[in-house]
Amino acid sequence: MPPVLRQSHSAGGEDIYFEPIDTQNPAYNVEIKQDIISDDGHPQTSIEDEQRKSWIGAYRDSKDGGLPAEKGFPIQIGSELFRLSGASIMSDGYHVHPNDGKHYVRLFSDAQFYSLPRLNKQLFESDIYIRIAERDFKVSRDLFSSPGDSPNYFSLGLGIFPNHHGELYPGLDREGLIRPPPAEAPEIQNRSATTFADLLQLLRGYPLHIRNAEHRAELLRDCRYYNFKGLEQKLIFHHISYNPSRQTHEILMRIEDLRQPGISIHSDTSSTPLPSIGHIRYTRPFADDHARDLIIETGDESSSLDLQTLRISFFNNLESRMASLLQVITTKHSQTTQAILSPASSNTSNLQISFSEITHILLDGEDFDPSTHPLLAAAAGNQTMQTTQTTNTNTSGEQATKKRKFSTLDPSSTDTNHWLIRRGQWRIELQPVSDEERQPTSGGGGGGVPVVEIVLCAVKLDAVSGEKGRNRARGFLVG
Repeated sequence: MPPVLRQSHSAGGEDIYFEPIDTQNPAYNVEIKQDIISDDGHPQTSIEDEQRKSWIGAYRDSKDGGLPAEKGFPIQIGSELFRLSGASIMSDGYHVHPNDGKHYVRLFSDAQFYSLPRLNKQLFESDIYIRIAERDFKVSRDLFSSPGDSPNYFSLGLGIFPNHHGELYPGLDREGLIRPPPAEAPEIQNRSATTFADLLQLLRGYPLHIRNAEHRAELLRDCRYYNFKGLEQKLIFHHISYNPSRQTHEILMRIEDLRQPGISIHSDTSSTPLPSIGHIRYTRPFADDHARDLIIETGDESSSLDLQTLRISFFNNLESRMASLLQVITTKHSQTTQAILSPASSNTSNLQISFSEITHILLDGEDFDPSTHPLLAAAAGNQTMQTTQTTNTNTSGEQATKKRKFSTLDPSSTDTNHWLIRRGQWRIELQPVSDEERQPTSGGGGGGVPVVEIVLCAVKLDAVSGEKGRNRARGFLVG
């Protein structure tokens, strides 16, 4: 075992000590003193008395409180004796590359305890050394410079890294201390080293093959743990495309992944000074520089549709998420337009939906034409087309097929008029209500303030027709 340095008890009491942190690491066993202590605790005589007096006297007589630059002084590091000039002892800023997290935190600890501001600054601005699970990482701080990725777990410190003032021991009372307090090397045991390596690959700008939904969920979970908000938005499952029919860019997002700052209302072109129709757009925070038309996706069999009233109901977490989304739209609508939003629009139980002939519906595993159902056809404004297709029994095979499908969905059947929406994609629009609900302007003039309501416009639905349809879609346990 290496010798432990002891405090000298000379009569003058003028010894200077730098107590070692770890006796097994000579790099930290630094002791500056006028006596060299042997293993038996007695002063050695290898340093002349005159030289010791010269050192102490030079330190006392120095005008700036330092040591003479040209004089040499003995320093014991571990079990070895070195001679350094006063300039070397009083200087600060030698360039040091830590070997790992333990080395880094010990250097930082000593730099603070012995008041070495340049070395302290150098270490604070150097690479980050961290051990995650069983693997050591060296990460450049510049890697977290992308929008949204800072501040993060590492820049905030969270108890294992120096704070922004470069303090490892903020508020520490140093009086009476002969060495720095113990400090643990940065280490995170409850995270995956493989997942962190994948995140570094993405932060460096390289592509990463996301194997499946579970892999994406792991990446997103650790993004949130490390507070990489910018990277998280890029990893969230989405689809961006250009719609040539509407001549606009669209973004498809799951409703649970939407964030309030990204939601905006776009007023469609209108001949009136006040917008009569608008729709919702979305900008991914930290990831997008412009808004796109939003299509939201719902899933987990968390909604049902009443075809007679064209009202939709939500269950489980989807109900609260939809209520939050409606609240955000209501708030932003009041800030951007003078049109009055119908109070019913903020209630999920009264939310209106709409269909059109371009809505794609998969009902009970088969393509379904909404024009073959009288309730949906009326909603889509296609009642005439539906009547023509269902009254002619001697038409082509395609029309006969539609007729048979219509006969299986009897409007008088309660079960078939309630669909369970397994998955759905919806546009969100602000549509005007009837003229009777238009609010009169002050002064009694015509052309009152329009009243609008929030409408879910069906884009694509995967549904089952009532309980029987759900039972048809059930699978058997295997394995």
